[in-house]
Amino acid sequence: MNFKAWDNKNKRWIHQGEFNIHSDGSVWNHESEWTEHKRFDATLCRNTGLKDKNSVEIFEFDIIKSSTPNFTIIRRVEYSNESASFVLYKIPFDKRFMHNEPIKQDWLLDYSSEVIGNIFDTPHLLEAK
Repeated sequence: MNFKAWDNKNKRWIHQGEFNIHSDGSVWNHESEWTEHKRFDATLCRNTGLKDKNSVEIFEFDIIKSSTPNFTIIRRVEYSNESASFVLYKIPFDKRFMHNEPIKQDWLLDYSSEVIGNIFDTPHLLEAK
């Protein structure tokens, strides 16, 4: 599985190859064997295995805009333990409007879905309009 991680302290992305994931889920720096390994205060973002209409990989916590001629909706990607899949939550957040089926590639393309940001770099997209 492909991951990236958000360094909560330094507000920057840590990309795969720059960190290790410990068996407890914690994130550690990926230094040489000669240096001390340090634990990051980081949030792991899993790759969903899907791509948007522009072939951009979709990760957990990305913000997706989906459109048809009749509507545009903004949702955020999260993993649901309940459905054991990645799902889309409506913004502003309301679990009642969760797309509770697994996100599917054909659905993303049918609704011209595209990654427009994520909850870390573009948190303003989470605000109600």
